[in-house]
Amino acid sequence: MENPPCEDVPRRCSRNKCKNVLPDDWVLRQCAVCQASNLRYKKRKRDKNEEEERRPAPSAPVAGPSDASRGDRRMEDSDDDSDGGDNGSEYKTAPETYDGGDSMVCAIRDLFKEKNRIHFYGCYTMAVDPIVSMKERVRMLANEIWKVTGYRFFVRDHKSSQCHRKTRYWCCQDVSRKQKPHLSTKADAKRRQNVGMKRFPCNSRLNITCRSDGAGDMTISLRLVHEVQHIAYYDVSMPEGALDMIRTHMDFSTPSVLAAGIREKYPHVSAAQVHRAWSTMSETLWKRAGDQMESGRILLQELGDDVDYFSEIRPPDGVEQICFGMKRILHSLRGKVVEIGMDATYNTNKGHLELYSIMGEHDNAGFPLAYCLLTTATAVEQGKRTSALEAWATILRDRYGIIPQFVHLDKDMAEIGMAKRVWSLAKILICWWHLNRAVGQRLANEKLSTTPYRAKAAHMCFPFIDPEFVPPGDADASEREGGPDPDAMPRESDLDVTRPWALKIKLPAISSTAEKGNVQVSSDEGRLEEPSVTPHPSPVCNQSTALPPKAKNSKRTFCPKEYRTEIAGLIERHYCAHPFIPGEAHPSTAAIYEWAVRMMYAYCVERDLREVWAYLWENWYRPGRWELWARSTCPEMIAILKTTMILESHWRRIKEDFLHHFAMPRVDLLIWILVTKLAPNYYRRLDVLINPIGRYRELASWRKAFKKEWRRCETTPLTLPMNEKYQPDTEKWVCTCPYLHGSRFLVCKHLVQAVHPVPPIFFLEVRRNRVPPFWSHPSLLPLNQSPTSIKITETFGQIRGTLREDSDSDSGDEDVMAFTASRATFREQMSSRVTLLREFADTLEYQTQFCDQRTLDSVEREGGRLFRLAESCKSRESRFRSGTEGSPSTWEASTSKAMFFRPRPAPE
Repeated sequence: MENPPCEDVPRRCSRNKCKNVLPDDWVLRQCAVCQASNLRYKKRKRDKNEEEERRPAPSAPVAGPSDASRGDRRMEDSDDDSDGGDNGSEYKTAPETYDGGDSMVCAIRDLFKEKNRIHFYGCYTMAVDPIVSMKERVRMLANEIWKVTGYRFFVRDHKSSQCHRKTRYWCCQDVSRKQKPHLSTKADAKRRQNVGMKRFPCNSRLNITCRSDGAGDMTISLRLVHEVQHIAYYDVSMPEGALDMIRTHMDFSTPSVLAAGIREKYPHVSAAQVHRAWSTMSETLWKRAGDQMESGRILLQELGDDVDYFSEIRPPDGVEQICFGMKRILHSLRGKVVEIGMDATYNTNKGHLELYSIMGEHDNAGFPLAYCLLTTATAVEQGKRTSALEAWATILRDRYGIIPQFVHLDKDMAEIGMAKRVWSLAKILICWWHLNRAVGQRLANEKLSTTPYRAKAAHMCFPFIDPEFVPPGDADASEREGGPDPDAMPRESDLDVTRPWALKIKLPAISSTAEKGNVQVSSDEGRLEEPSVTPHPSPVCNQSTALPPKAKNSKRTFCPKEYRTEIAGLIERHYCAHPFIPGEAHPSTAAIYEWAVRMMYAYCVERDLREVWAYLWENWYRPGRWELWARSTCPEMIAILKTTMILESHWRRIKEDFLHHFAMPRVDLLIWILVTKLAPNYYRRLDVLINPIGRYRELASWRKAFKKEWRRCETTPLTLPMNEKYQPDTEKWVCTCPYLHGSRFLVCKHLVQAVHPVPPIFFLEVRRNRVPPFWSHPSLLPLNQSPTSIKITETFGQIRGTLREDSDSDSGDEDVMAFTASRATFREQMSSRVTLLREFADTLEYQTQFCDQRTLDSVEREGGRLFRLAESCKSRESRFRSGTEGSPSTWEASTSKAMFFRPRPAPE
């Protein structure tokens, strides 16, 4: 879309920091105020030059071809003497002539070795190089001075004309030349007390002048004054070679990886410098606007080949939301997604937006389908987060046909409410890990007040629940797992409508020392105390052994420590029970529900865990909550996933592999990382799974754990004779033993040892099913069936006989050499390389006469590996020829690169 033409845009002054509007009839580019300022500046400069010309200039023996050159030289000498101070009489008035730049630089190096106070004045003449300007020539000579002396000089000012250029420098460590810090004018700016480097009274000055005679030659003069020898300058700037390395590997490498390689070559560069340079240069890849939200939206539109930006979502006021789908993954898994997982993570971006992701399951592995960046911090509308998530998931369902049968979530009620609306026919399963952690944390908490318990409602659902078995203390209305439940059951007061006129009196807790049948009055508060009443025995309490009585005046706790593990075990049994797996209860949804409630209620009644039962019923076992986590409520199939660990692993990979390099990155940078850095790994894995390549690569990590579990069951001895309760069925792959119910892979030793030993290829090709039989593979044969009755195709994995899952690489056999298209022989290839290197060495030798530092920098940067190889070969040959030193070892670090190099024999 083209921008409309700008109309009536006022013309402004072109000078920086001046935004005055120019009149319509004004011809100049600057306003009248700036024009007057320029005239005053030119007048001051003209008066200064006239004053300098009136000074008596010292004689200069260096001959010049024209009066202009002598005028330039007088100006140079006068400038030199003007800053001389008390030592001006000691300076040389005539420069010493040298053959070239190298000889002058070597003389300066020798002078610094011999004397403490340096007063140097020299010059040399060279041909004008049209490729190297005067400015570059002065800069390269200053760098040469830095290399040979160890002192770095910074630019004070420049003076230039058509055939002359002069640059004046000061020593960076000169205490009298220290520049004043530029303090920030911002109100919230932090004053950082940086000491900086040490400085010395060296009274330094370096003047470099380039002067062309107009006939093809150029004279370069140098005046150097340095009064005190001090420690050398330690460079902390970023070298150009390091910047080139960052620029070259910026797309596919992280700052931490780059820092290791850069610091090996440039030890003075810190990791923080590499990170800062990488962040600055990489902004061209992901930053599209100053506002991070707007920049993220623009970036998603540019990445349209890989992502689908859901631009039609219009969040309400106070809600910021960016949603997009991974187009390549969605198209590949269209119609194949049976289970999905959804979760959110925090502290991933500078905008403090929550990062949501929906991942689809394929081959028991997770693949990201869509992302949502969301914040509702400033919204006042009720249910705003559920509505925003619903709009995101609805597009995913309608546009890409994502209609799963299982939705795995944590206990967040907003996500659960969204899933119920968007995928009404799907079975919602709360992650077992989150469920177990929530129950464990609550049981370990000593607070007695728990979720409000509706005893009459529980009794209406299951008559064996005693309505008198209630917690004695007050309830905590704010305690509810997962937040407020929109589908909560009616309050107990709403159910008791038989006597609306009755007066309800709340009695205090039962006193542990009260005598049966007596009513006691508290002396300190004057309140009635309810007599202690023994609870009615429940029909489910048929345990023969009685529990030890509690000691008098013992403090009541929410759940004693010795009961917590047993309660967690019971909840896991109830979670894993299913009609497909016999042995626990009648194979029906209703029977399993009643069996689980009866078992947990009996356990709490026998141990007088009133608060525990109230918490478990209201949060996990009552109707409306039981369906959210018990997999028996879906009798048609058993979900493969039990947790949302595919999402937790996804968050861990994002934060540990990428985000830990940044301190709360911008939203657009986070989007760029997700799309360009993280997603290609999933593209490659999914492509290998969908399109077979004949090799077992990019396999899911669960196969390694499955193989370990299978081998353990295979080697565990069976107790003979076998218990009659255990009846393994290899055709349906079910067993009545308790171990199978809680097994992650639905295997037990009875089933594994009831089939023939499986070959290694079994662990690479076996498939998990959601209906019996839960595992299928041609080699999975029962013992009563001969393994030769079914022909099993011998595959590559069976021939090798080993399973290499510890490595992600598959390099093949080492003795099979790859075919190369080159038809040249070894001697021809080696001769061509030797000829190329000799010609290149002659070319480099020709470049030395031009003294162009840029050529040397390019050679060192691009040919660094070749030079290191040459040094290793030379070192190996010198040690081989030496009679005193021993021969180098094979894997020695200094000569390992020259392992196959044969040294030449020593000359006779």
